[in-house]
Amino acid sequence: MKFKLHIAVLGIAIASACNSPQKKVENAEENLAEAKEELAEAHRDSAEYAKYKEEYEARLAENERRIQELKDKERAEKKQVDEKYDRDIDELQARNEKMKTTLREYKSDTKEKWEDFKTKFNQQMDELGKSISDAAHRNEEKDKSKK
Repeated sequence: MKFKLHIAVLGIAIASACNSPQKKVENAEENLAEAKEELAEAHRDSAEYAKYKEEYEARLAENERRIQELKDKERAEKKQVDEKYDRDIDELQARNEKMKTTLREYKSDTKEKWEDFKTKFNQQMDELGKSISDAAHRNEEKDKSKK
């Protein structure tokens, strides 16, 4: 009886030892496949971020151009400086610079955080663009009322 028990235990040990390398190979293959998928996703995310960054850097540069245009127009058309208008333009310029810094320094480790960042950043960009357009419109209305 003891002999049969030893043989059974030995058989189980041999069977598990034979299974173990096979299982290790299967686990390693699964881990490799997961790692490859994560790497591919990281490359996609990186490409998406690069495209997004390029697009929004262009929008920020356009904002900068529009702000400078507002400043130049104010200076060219008026001998008397409107301090409130200048403060408003300076505030728009500061907001635009902050947006550039935020975009340039963005780092994230998850897709969820990236999507959240894009949503908030897009909203802030839209608000900034509207503020610049509003400033231009107010300036035009002010010019019309003086004529």
